[in-house]
Amino acid sequence: MAGPRPGGRRRCPPGRVRGAASRLVTPIPRLSRYTRGVFPVPQLELAWVVELVNEFSDATRAAAVEQDEPYPELAAPDGHFAGQPWTTAELAGAANELHPIFDAVARGEPVAGAANAILDRARPWRRAIPAGMGFAVTDAHHVLPAACALTLLAWIAARGTQAIGVCDAERCADVFADASAAGHRRFCSATCSNRHRVARYRARRREQTKGP
Repeated sequence: MAGPRPGGRRRCPPGRVRGAASRLVTPIPRLSRYTRGVFPVPQLELAWVVELVNEFSDATRAAAVEQDEPYPELAAPDGHFAGQPWTTAELAGAANELHPIFDAVARGEPVAGAANAILDRARPWRRAIPAGMGFAVTDAHHVLPAACALTLLAWIAARGTQAIGVCDAERCADVFADASAAGHRRFCSATCSNRHRVARYRARRREQTKGP
């Protein structure tokens, strides 16, 4: 949304993001001496991926005129994988890789290009895990972007590309995932939807006031 985000979200300086309770859908298996250099990719909650993009991508921060503001606290899934903490730079980097996937849908373009750019770098492969079948990568720094991309692609595979998008409101580039049956969502929040309707109403009133 444009302007300050509602709810007075707490901000924290760049660096490590203070972690909160794990929000993983699938747990991360403990690494053993047999799995060094193999970093499991967890399944994340889609809502967390959307929040990451909205709070840390350059596009959303610029649209909301927050590019000079400190990054917010994010309830990251444990904040660590295999002893590697996620820095603010890594969170922002992942968010910037993910936003083009949503933007491609908004522009009516295929998502394959932006999604494959992430997957080609991370190169996740299928691997047996205690819960069944999962993914892994060989570089801990690729865990976050791979996990986010796979979560987003699973959502698209189940619901279609119309189930994600970028907010239609002016001065907002926040993204969303549409869980409605109709799949016609256009705004990231009710606030942006209401602002858009009010702006259109006022524009019509100005035109009527001008007269013929």
